Amino acid sequence: MTGHYCPNKKSNNEVWGLAVYKDGPHKDKFITCSDDATLRVWDSNTRKQFCLVHLNKDEKGNQLPIDKKTLGVKDEYKGRSVTISPDGKYIAVGMKKGPVIILDSRFKILSNL
Repeated sequence: MTGHYCPNKKSNNEVWGLAVYKDGPHKDKFITCSDDATLRVWDSNTRKQFCLVHLNKDEKGNQLPIDKKTLGVKDEYKGRSVTISPDGKYIAVGMKKGPVIILDSRFKILSNL
């Protein structure tokens, strides 16, 4: 199993956000977000990663490279909190510098506020 990791010279890699599905098709899954600029969906039954979403993307959806100086991602792409809407249709990720990223139930990024 691969967890959150980003080679980073200036700080530790930490998991900051955790949300658990209560009902619906993903009821056995939970979500984490981290300093490595990813959102990960985990299956509690199989104990495996179900889905990986890179949050450090430009307006066209291209993944951005890591900073060559720090070997990490920029602070604005580091996830700090995550929640799931009551109906399970949307996911909101709060980022370190303040923006919020909204994803749909298929884990596709809908907006970057």
